[in-house]
Amino acid sequence: LPAPKEASNALKIETLKLVKKWHQKFAFAYPKLNYTVQFLRSSKSFNFEEADAQLEAERVRAEEAQQRLEARGRRCLELVTNQMNEKRDDIERCIHEARNALELLVPKFVDPNDSVADCPSESSFPTTNVSSLRKDAEQEVLHAYTDIDTISVVIPSKLPSIKRTDANEPIIGTLVDTLKLLRFYEKFIAKSLKKLVSFGGRYMEKTIKELVELKGRVTLEIERCDELKVEGLAKKLD
Repeated sequence: LPAPKEASNALKIETLKLVKKWHQKFAFAYPKLNYTVQFLRSSKSFNFEEADAQLEAERVRAEEAQQRLEARGRRCLELVTNQMNEKRDDIERCIHEARNALELLVPKFVDPNDSVADCPSESSFPTTNVSSLRKDAEQEVLHAYTDIDTISVVIPSKLPSIKRTDANEPIIGTLVDTLKLLRFYEKFIAKSLKKLVSFGGRYMEKTIKELVELKGRVTLEIERCDELKVEGLAKKLD
């Protein structure tokens, strides 16, 4: 083998390792491989047993490294689980408080007894009137615009805008405090997920799934709060 000697020896060892692995994996299908391995074992130019020893040492080192990684992962999992158990009740409380505050600021004026059936249908109007309206609309479309005209449609935002008053000031204050906590918990959960994912392992799948679901709920409430236009809310959050 070409110089330097250290590099040639390393290449020789790696080649013997490759032959060894190849023999272990494919010897049953290629009987002639046995003759090759027997020749290498008997040859004085190759230290085949040394390659076996190095392969075994590498396997042991890999197993030990995997065991250490799994041990660290389980310690991390235990730490994250304990932290989440301590904070879960407060996270749930913040989610419910934010939801309740939003419902108080923007109540839903919807009668649960209302249904689609109560809405007037096309059949409730006189047939002649509906037909004439359709005909007039079609005529207007046909004669007022062409295929090359550009029509701009402006849809006003339906996001609620809340004005601060003495009556809703306590609710807004509660919402601000709760939103700050939700942002903190969102970052905390994301950081915990990053730690667990870095280790991997099937023993973490359940915890990771629970954290992903909880983070999704927290993020949803934060987005709902951000969509609400409250006078002076942005300044209080800064």
